[in-house]
Parts: sequence; C-alpha cells; structure tokens
Amino acid sequence: MSSGISSKESKIKLLDARPVGFFKGDVRHDAASRYGTLPGAQSFSHDQWFVPKAGLLKSRGDIESLAKSAGLIHDQETVSFCNTGHWAATNWFILSELLGQTGVKMYPESMVAWSKTDLPLENDPGRIGTLWRDFKRIL
Repeated sequence: MSSGISSKESKIKLLDARPVGFFKGDVRHDAASRYGTLPGAQSFSHDQWFVPKAGLLKSRGDIESLAKSAGLIHDQETVSFCNTGHWAATNWFILSELLGQTGVKMYPESMVAWSKTDLPLENDPGRIGTLWRDFKRIL
C-alpha cells in the first residue's frame, strides 16, 4: 500500500478487520505508536464471519448475506488491514477466496507500520486522549 493512500483520496475501499475498539481509537496494539484507523476506512471486524464461541465459519448463505448487507460485494478494489495482518487475512480470504471478489488485497504491515509514520489517522483521540488511554494501559 503506498504511503498516503486512503479511501477518501481514491476508489479503494479500506476494510478495518480489527474489533471496533481499535477502529474507534479506544485501544491500540502494543506495537502500534498511535490510536485510530486509516482515513476513510470501514469497520468490519473479522470475527463477524464466525459462529460465536464455536470457532466455525458461518454458513455460506449467512456469509453472503452478511457481506451484501455490509456493502462488501462490489467491483471496487478492497484492501483489508488490521494491526499486523492476521485478522485482515480472514477478511481477505472470505471476500477473495470464498466469495470470489476480485481486487481484494491485504495490507500486511497494517496499523502497526502506518502508526509509526506521520501519515493521518481517523479516530485519533488527540494528545490528551492518547495520554489518558496510555495511562489506563499501565494500570
């Protein structure tokens, strides 16, 4: 993914595979330098594809319905990301390999790498919010 790319500046759909707390900037991965998400990203947590507490994928019909209702069935290039690539792989696999969507890619370095640049983030809590979140992390 080229530096500075965001869905606001291009026709790429950015899909944040992390749980919503990461997307909202409430929590961050230990290796990430900042909180938030890529500009213009859509939140779609990887765990939505699974039967709760079963470790099994939902039925193909349920997966197709979920993808359609989330607006993930389209002709637009999609880039899935998370913190380090592992959750993003689930979204990539479901969309590309199971549902046959073309143009689905992964940003394997994801938020850990992006957060260490001076590139913009959405849902960044700002200086005071970051200090507060970091303080709560050490308690």
